[in-house]
Amino acid sequence: MAKYSDKEILKAEQLLLNAITIKPDYLDVQIALAKFYLQKKDISCCLKNDRQNAANLERIVAREKSQSFNKAVSYFNLARKTFRDNELLYKKNKFILSDMADLYLKFEDINEADKLYKTASGIDGDFVSAVLGAGIVASKNNNYKDAITAFKKAMILDTQDYFIKTNLADAYTKNGDTDEAEKCYTDVINIDPYNMDALTGLGELYKNLGDLALEKDNKSDADDYYESAKKKLMEVLLMQKSNLSSATPPSRKLAHNEISAINYSLGYIESKLYETKKNDLFSDKRPLNKAKEYFLSVKPGTDTYNKAQSSINKIIKALNQYSFFNSKAGSVAIIIASLLILSLIQVAFFYGKPREVYGVTIPQKELFSLLHTEGLDSLKQQFINLSGRSFSSVEKMLEAFKAKTDKLKIEKAIDPQGIMLISDKKFIRWDPIGEVTYVSMTLGLLVFTIAGFFMRQLSKLKVGGVELEKTSSDQLSISQSVGVRK
Repeated sequence: MAKYSDKEILKAEQLLLNAITIKPDYLDVQIALAKFYLQKKDISCCLKNDRQNAANLERIVAREKSQSFNKAVSYFNLARKTFRDNELLYKKNKFILSDMADLYLKFEDINEADKLYKTASGIDGDFVSAVLGAGIVASKNNNYKDAITAFKKAMILDTQDYFIKTNLADAYTKNGDTDEAEKCYTDVINIDPYNMDALTGLGELYKNLGDLALEKDNKSDADDYYESAKKKLMEVLLMQKSNLSSATPPSRKLAHNEISAINYSLGYIESKLYETKKNDLFSDKRPLNKAKEYFLSVKPGTDTYNKAQSSINKIIKALNQYSFFNSKAGSVAIIIASLLILSLIQVAFFYGKPREVYGVTIPQKELFSLLHTEGLDSLKQQFINLSGRSFSSVEKMLEAFKAKTDKLKIEKAIDPQGIMLISDKKFIRWDPIGEVTYVSMTLGLLVFTIAGFFMRQLSKLKVGGVELEKTSSDQLSISQSVGVRK
C-alpha cells in the first residue's frame, strides 16, 4: 500500500467499503478490509506529514493510527465471526484458511494462526502459502530450525518468490547461521539488485555482526561491519526516494514505519562507528552529529520514535561532555605549556630576562673638549674610535673608556659621564629575576606540571592567584559508550 498515493488509497478503501455494503457476510472482503486498515495504520503517519506543524503532528498521527486500528479490529472480529459461523464450510477451503491464518498472525494470535496453517497443509501439503505461514509461526516461536526447514520447502515450491528467501535469511540470522544468512541475502540481491527486503536484511545482519565484534573489543572488524551496514541501509533510503516509474524501480516502496526504523538503525550505526574510534578531544565527532540527524528523521507515530528521542538526548549529552579539561589532549597541553614556561624561568634566573633599553654615546666634539681640558690634546686620535659609538649601558661605556686609558698608560683619571648622551639605538639587556619570584614561579609551575598528569581526575586547581575549575559538564565521567539502544 505504501507505494500508492493518498488518492489511490482512498479509492481502494471506497471500493472495499462498497463491496462490504453489497455483501456484508462476504468473508474475503472482511479479511481484505481488516488487512487494509492494518496497513493504513502503518502509513497514516505520513499522510499529513508535510502539512502539519511539529507540535500537532504527533497528536494527529496518534488519532489516525487509532482510528485505522479500531476499524481493523472491527473487521477482524467480523471476519472471525463469519468464519466460525461457517467453519465446516471454510475448513475445506485452503485459501480461506490461509487468509484467516495470515490475519490472526497480523494480530499476534500465533496459536490460532498455527492451527489454521496446519489445517490448510492437511488439505494440500504442498500449498506454499501454508508452508510459508508455518515457517513464519515457527520463527515467531523462536523455533528457528523448524522455520528454516519450512522456508526451504516453500522455496522449492515457489522458486520465484524472493520474500520466502529473505524470510529464510532472517531465520538463519536468528539461529546464528550468519554465513548462510549473508549468502541468502546476497543471492537475492544478485538476481534483484533493487530488492528492498534483502538489502535491508543484509544491512541489519552486518549491524548485528558489528555489535558482536565490538563486544569482543575487535574494533577494526566492528568498524568494517558497521560501514557495510551503513552502505546497504543508505542504498535502501536512496531507492525509496527514487521514482517508481523509473527504468529500475525498487521491489517495493517502504511504509513510513519501515523508513523510520532504517533511519533509527543508521543513527545507531553512526553512534557505534564513533565508539570504534579513539575517544578524546581530537576524535572525529561527525558520526555523533550524523547519528543525531538520522534520529531526527524518525517521525512521530512510528515504533522507533520514542527510542529516537531518547537517543538524541544521549548524543547531546555525549557531545557536551567531551571538553578540553576531560581530554588527554588537555592534559598534554597543560604539561607542555608548564614545562616550556618552567624552562624560560630557569633561563631568566641564571642568565637574566631580556629587556629592551636605549644605549649611551659620547659625542666627538665633547670628547675632544674633555681631552683638551685635561691637557691631553695629543691623544685625540687614540680616543677617536670611542666617539660617536653607542654602548648598551653606562657601565659598558666606562669599561671601554678605562680600558683605553689603561692601554695608553694615562695615570690621570678621566670621567666621561658628564658628556655622555642617550643614544637612538636600542639594545637587549638581560636582567636577572629576583630569588623570591624565581622560587614561587618554579614551585607553581611544577604543581601545574604534576596536575597535568591527573587533569581528568581534578575538579579544581589553585596556585597563588591562578585558579582553574571545571564546570559541571566538565566533571562528567567520559564513557566509551554513547548509550544508544539497539
